[in-house]
Amino acid sequence: MELGFQTLAAATLAFVALIYTWKLLNWAYFNPKKLEKALRKQGLKGNPYKLVYGDYKEIMQTFIQGRSSPINLHDDIKPRLQGFFLNIIQKYGNECFFWIGPKPSVILTDPELLKEDSCLPFF
Repeated sequence: MELGFQTLAAATLAFVALIYTWKLLNWAYFNPKKLEKALRKQGLKGNPYKLVYGDYKEIMQTFIQGRSSPINLHDDIKPRLQGFFLNIIQKYGNECFFWIGPKPSVILTDPELLKEDSCLPFF
């Protein structure tokens, strides 16, 4: 009887571990890849998904780089404050996306795309 209880407990524990592993993989890899495919199908361009952290490293690097040098009174402040966003718009165009962790964020610079009649058909 003791062996049956231990086997049942081990099987239950393995099943629970399998479920949580699947949920973790779905959150960290499968769902972001599915979202990336849907965004690309809609014509948006952007960086490929990087596991868990997305574009966070690049965002922080451009922020640190922007703050590393002193600024003069007549300098343009946009590259210092929004350097990553300016770089990604220059690289991929006015309609693009980037990753904040496992979630995509879309950049739309044309106000006409935000109107209800001509909005992009997001999944």
